[in-house]
Amino acid sequence: MYSSRPVNCLVNPNQSGVYMHISGIVVFEDLEGGVWGIVGDDGIRYQLMNDLPKSVREPGRRVEAEVEPSSAVTIFQWGRPVKVLNAR
Repeated sequence: MYSSRPVNCLVNPNQSGVYMHISGIVVFEDLEGGVWGIVGDDGIRYQLMNDLPKSVREPGRRVEAEVEPSSAVTIFQWGRPVKVLNAR
């Protein structure tokens, strides 16, 4: 279930896409080899299509990230697919 709350979307000046600023908790789900995600403060689950920086790759850690929506198809169907641009 997705939230109807607005998400802060911005134009990314370094790339052609739009990115979002999210904050939430890092999670690792042990599904078919594992999947990393962020459960946002808005209640939305974001499935990460690339790796988090090692400095924040810890389940349960609070994180703020800039992410870009991804149209990737995934077998996990855990959350909205996004590509991490920056995380702290």
